[in-house]
Amino acid sequence: MHLIIPILMLSYFEAFPEHFVDGQFDLPESGNGIPDFLDEAMWSLRLWEQLQIEDPEDPDFGGVRQGTETQRHPAYGWQNAANDEMPYGTFAVGVESTALSAGAFAQASRLIAPFDTGRSARLLEKARSAWLWLKREAEVDAPETKFMYAALQLYLATGDESFHRRFKQAAGFVVVSGGRWPEQCLHGNSGAKCQTAHFISYLLTGRTVDEDLAAALRSRILRHADRGTYMGPPPEQLPYPQGVTKFMGLGAATAQGRYADLYAFAYRLSDSPSDRQRFFNAAAQYGDFALGLNPLGMSFTTGLGTDQPRSPLHLDSYFTKYGIGDGITGDHQGRPKGNVPGILIYGPSRGRSRQPYQRAVSDRLFPEWSSLPQLRRWGDGWSLIGGNEFSIHETIVWNVILHGFLYDASTDRQSDGRARGGRAALDAASRSGPAEGERGPAMESSASTSPDDEPERTRDE
Repeated sequence: MHLIIPILMLSYFEAFPEHFVDGQFDLPESGNGIPDFLDEAMWSLRLWEQLQIEDPEDPDFGGVRQGTETQRHPAYGWQNAANDEMPYGTFAVGVESTALSAGAFAQASRLIAPFDTGRSARLLEKARSAWLWLKREAEVDAPETKFMYAALQLYLATGDESFHRRFKQAAGFVVVSGGRWPEQCLHGNSGAKCQTAHFISYLLTGRTVDEDLAAALRSRILRHADRGTYMGPPPEQLPYPQGVTKFMGLGAATAQGRYADLYAFAYRLSDSPSDRQRFFNAAAQYGDFALGLNPLGMSFTTGLGTDQPRSPLHLDSYFTKYGIGDGITGDHQGRPKGNVPGILIYGPSRGRSRQPYQRAVSDRLFPEWSSLPQLRRWGDGWSLIGGNEFSIHETIVWNVILHGFLYDASTDRQSDGRARGGRAALDAASRSGPAEGERGPAMESSASTSPDDEPERTRDE
């Protein structure tokens, strides 16, 4: 589920708030006094806010639906975001979507409080409503990641010790004791339910913490950063800083942020200057792979590099690449603009599909697929799904947070004169967020918005 996107972005903003400033990107919200990276995380959370049942007469009141879908894939070369007329609907309310949303709502409530107390209060109410649904429908004391994350963020937002107790119980099993698949934290393995972002806030808060548990969580991160992730050794021990020595499935080859994640948080937690430099170097090395330091010598992100994907599986890019109108707006007619930039494709993978439409590309590789080293098993053609598809939650967001860690916007000369960054705002207010009955600091007038006042974002965005 795509809930990992706001969870990762919120956790990186919380850990490295000075890296992000207002005006850093080119968003409709830029200039509103809120760091753009946080604006984007809040935007990704909008979907889950809308998917929450808000009717008190509905038996699922407080629950969050599991996402949106339609009945089939749209057609490549024929449909795009402007002319897609297929009906879309939502899935039913689910325990996992509700629990993770409860945590994300509570975490976002804390982080947005220094900028927008109104939205902060609304998000905290949504988090509480989701938790009440969970208490009716699920065993919230079960040692599972979704309940652990929700309980942690609700504790940090409210100070309620009942949430603290639930978090400690779950974290002791899932993280410290090793858990049981898939309720495990296996750094670098995105198939494991628990990622560092699900518990890192406990090591950053001003709230009271269990010192033994906090020490165990911190030790786990630093210990694994010394010896490597579940997926492989540190990058300096590899021929290329790729991160995977096993399980090279779809997307595993290019989402280096999955493997750098451990080192980024180890850098944040370490007190040793030499260790911090070593951890930063590891993340920086991982950042090189998808940008060109790989056996194919190419960037796997559209819009970056001289040798980059020409045929990603992206319906809108077909129209922008060739300057073909969408049949409705006439936009781009006769004006080729290239692929939509910023798409991080899956890249090489160990196995290949037997489907004829995929073999139309893979059969034309030379040498033959099975005789190629794994990191050369890729061909530039959209119908080779395993190599040219992408997803935001599997590939793109992981490298977004990696580069967000590596690049400190507050030190960039170009950021002079921009609105304040995240560190100043978080230092001005308690990082633990407002306690029961309290309100956060007053908003600056530029950041004071109601839902109706927010910048309009189009469907394409």
